[in-house]
Amino acid sequence: MISRLKFRFKILLISLIGEILFATLGYALGILFGYTFGGMVELAFGIVGLILGLIIGNSLSAIAFAKRKSIKIAPWFVLIINISTVLSILILSEPLRLNQNTYLLLLVLIVIPTIVQAIFLKV
Repeated sequence: MISRLKFRFKILLISLIGEILFATLGYALGILFGYTFGGMVELAFGIVGLILGLIIGNSLSAIAFAKRKSIKIAPWFVLIINISTVLSILILSEPLRLNQNTYLLLLVLIVIPTIVQAIFLKV
């Protein structure tokens, strides 16, 4: 059995990689889907696809890593952690003025859910 810190570090890295891949895919699919409507709709669909890609990519990569290491983790628990973390960040982005700097908001949306997931998942 791998140590707790090593497990948390590995799940952090693997979730980060999966999250970035799925976020990129979600953004691209959102832009392509929104392109048929034209205007600002493609940007809105791109952002929604990016956020869904962040949630799904982070959850799937953590679940796949845990199953590979024969660790029992409830998939719904991982999904709830990711959804609640992303929604909390989006709700707090206005009072914290994160929405004025989109690069910082994107960095926070990518990094914080993986850290919270690595903290709350038990070995």
